[in-house]
Amino acid sequence: MGEALGKFNGTVFVVSHNRTFVNLIATQIIEVKAGTVKRILGSYEQYVWQLEQELAKESGQVQSALESEEQSTKSISSSKARNIRLYELRKELNKVEKKMNSLNELISKGENVEQNKALLGDKEVTWLEITSEIEGLG
Repeated sequence: MGEALGKFNGTVFVVSHNRTFVNLIATQIIEVKAGTVKRILGSYEQYVWQLEQELAKESGQVQSALESEEQSTKSISSSKARNIRLYELRKELNKVEKKMNSLNELISKGENVEQNKALLGDKEVTWLEITSEIEGLG
């Protein structure tokens, strides 16, 4: 769904607590805070980066703007790709977990026990691979 919304050429307003989802589709952020409305162009990650920069500036720990901009541009593109991959992996993990639950139910009912145990073993291997990749990206 996030990919489809990201490709949509129209305007969509989204309110979500899922940061990965928002970062996948947002092209600008509207911040409503303390009675003010502020529009930030770019992704959620860029918005967070701007907040961090404001906090750093207030505490006197600002790096040179040129270095920060260069690093931000590089990290945003790689981070966006990482977030997309994490989103896809979590979707796949959810499917695998549902299949594992289904197989466990069939086994507990005594239906094709040996065949279902073999399938469950395969799904457990897939689950471990996906989980390992998620941990590597996280």
